[in-house]
Amino acid sequence: MTTFYVAKSGNDSNTGRDQGAPKLTIEGAMAVADVDPGGHTIEIIDSGQYDESNIAVTYPGLTITHTASSLPRPQIYDST
Repeated sequence: MTTFYVAKSGNDSNTGRDQGAPKLTIEGAMAVADVDPGGHTIEIIDSGQYDESNIAVTYPGLTITHTASSLPRPQIYDST
């Protein structure tokens, strides 16, 4: 079980496994988590608007949560 981090300051070329090197998008984190399914967590670590176009949970046991410490909380929008 692995936690993948997502932040507005991230980069999808990062592994996302470290808070200091998060993914930029939820979709990017899900792509990595989907390679090795097994109860992973995607943690959004800051506030902001996440414009995602292709979020699809393809296996059970994936948790998406946030630990943004300031308001407003993360907001997820479909950008298609």
